Amino acid sequence: MNYELFLAKRIITGKQHKSSISSSIIKIAITAIALGIIIMLVSIATTIGLQKKIKEKISGFNGHIQIANFEDNNSQITVTPISIEQDFYPEFTTIDGIKNIQTFATKAGIIRTETDFEGVIYKGV
Repeated sequence: MNYELFLAKRIITGKQHKSSISSSIIKIAITAIALGIIIMLVSIATTIGLQKKIKEKISGFNGHIQIANFEDNNSQITVTPISIEQDFYPEFTTIDGIKNIQTFATKAGIIRTETDFEGVIYKGV
């Protein structure tokens, strides 16, 4: 038998400690520790599930892979688009694991109010 378990059972169920206040304190402490562990497990499971959902949403918006022309410009606003009339484009459908190929366009813009303005990038699918 486990030494810690033996000692805990002896303290909880001992005849001299049955009527003392330490028995109820020990039971409250055990209950608090058990509740704390349960709450931690639930929060970890919730966090893992939330992370998976966020990854799904991000990959649904951006996709897993984006193919673009190589340019030294990293702004994504003035990137020259790739023509669909490429030799490699029809071959993507034969690759196992590719479900969909989608073209998209991006355009920069500014949203302006009377007091403020904000730069945005529109994405059209």
